[in-house]
Amino acid sequence: MTILAWTVLASLLLGLRFSPNWVQFLAAAREAEAAASYPAQKRAIDRAMISGASERGALVTDQKSDWGVSIDDPNHKALRWRLLPAVIGRVLQLSDWATLGLAHLGCLALVLCLVGLGMTGGQKAGLDGLWLALTAGASAPLITSLGWLGYYDSLLALGLLAVAFMSHRGGVAAACLLTPWVDERFVIAVPLALLVRWYGQKEGDLKTWIRREALAPIFLTLCFAGIRLRLGGSGGSQTVEDYVRTFVFGQEITAADRAFGAWSGLRISWLVIFAGLLATWLSAHRDKNGRAPAAALALGLMAVVTGLVGAISAQDTARSMVLLFPLVPWAWKTAAEYWPRAWAWSGPTLALIALAAPAHQVFGKSRIPVPPDPSQPADHPLARAENNLGYLHDHGHDGVRNPSEAAKWYRRAAEAGLAEAQFNLAVLLVLDPAAKADRAEIERWLVAAAQQGLLPARRSLAFLYYGNKGFTKDLPRAWAWLSIAGEQVERAKELFGELTPEEQAEAIRIKSSLLTTRP
Repeated sequence: MTILAWTVLASLLLGLRFSPNWVQFLAAAREAEAAASYPAQKRAIDRAMISGASERGALVTDQKSDWGVSIDDPNHKALRWRLLPAVIGRVLQLSDWATLGLAHLGCLALVLCLVGLGMTGGQKAGLDGLWLALTAGASAPLITSLGWLGYYDSLLALGLLAVAFMSHRGGVAAACLLTPWVDERFVIAVPLALLVRWYGQKEGDLKTWIRREALAPIFLTLCFAGIRLRLGGSGGSQTVEDYVRTFVFGQEITAADRAFGAWSGLRISWLVIFAGLLATWLSAHRDKNGRAPAAALALGLMAVVTGLVGAISAQDTARSMVLLFPLVPWAWKTAAEYWPRAWAWSGPTLALIALAAPAHQVFGKSRIPVPPDPSQPADHPLARAENNLGYLHDHGHDGVRNPSEAAKWYRRAAEAGLAEAQFNLAVLLVLDPAAKADRAEIERWLVAAAQQGLLPARRSLAFLYYGNKGFTKDLPRAWAWLSIAGEQVERAKELFGELTPEEQAEAIRIKSSLLTTRP
């Protein structure tokens, strides 16, 4: 099999294991777009879908149209100067979906690079590349880019691999020029990537190597750092001080949370890195032609420092471990050379474990399973996107409402279990004269949303049970929902008056049952 065939196989396995069902998502997008009669409406539909899946994805598509678009969410302000994907999309006149798809194209290129780096040249060269691609690919750079629209960690990882392994110095310079505009954290990882590059060179004087190989990347990286610091605080972006205060010292994230995030970032690749560093240390002592033990220790210390900076400097600790990504293919090759027999079975074992082991995206204290937990369908981006489409048709684009389309998309998201869609559908059925919905359906969706804790749904139920919108007055049930919504008991008495002892007992019974019932 050729390198491309191994790349396709590895990409399919990784995609099936870690990627959401984008086929279903895009099918819904095409169905929604079919109802658009002019370009602006299609654009609004696409944005409703994209923002349902990812707020950052929507911001990237906005940047493609307007590079100076305002970004108010502090979690996304860093996006202000991560302009390369938006610039590429605008220059090449890509659609919003194609611009976001650059991250998936980066995943394919990343897997191709890993397969190439893992191939040893022997009879099992292709398999060796496959095992490395599966092990290293089953980590945050690829998982994030596959699953979250607007995140281009695959391109950041590619840039770091170019610095560490690309033989053509012009390609290294291009990586240093372009990759920081994907993610400025590239600057933090360049020293480690260059040290990996030095270890990949078996011969040569260190001073000569620095002059020929390292000076240009360091100079270009420092130039970007100066420009980026100058831009900090402008155009609505954060200054370094603002960022540190918000995301380093302003977050109550425990050391255990950060450690779990760091593990989730590279997963089984941590074992590869440890094996590579150990092999480097042992070979430095055994081989007189190898690097000195002090140099091997320097590599380990640089890895520790880079990893700590990544873990401490951001909430998304799993994603920050991309800074260590160049170590993985280097460590794989180093360990395979030092323990060839053991690595012949260790390689496929690590790859299989990497595919099978539970994966998480970690943001602060949040631990999000990858792929989404099937028992929580409302967490799927498709449900949120369908709710957005319902809202778009419900409130109208360019002043034109389409209640029937709104009900269709609300109902799909509601049936998937999304509380907001259940509430929106119930309100539409209550207020729209053309809906002709029976009271049982309205009650069904409101109760389902209320039982998930949606406060407007709980208050709406109290309102309806008070005898509004044609509902039969049921004071105990209304009182129970109002009290569950967190209203004061005095407010309930003001609305409903003093309940009889029988009504009070019924209200307590209803409240107790509602608190323990789930849809």
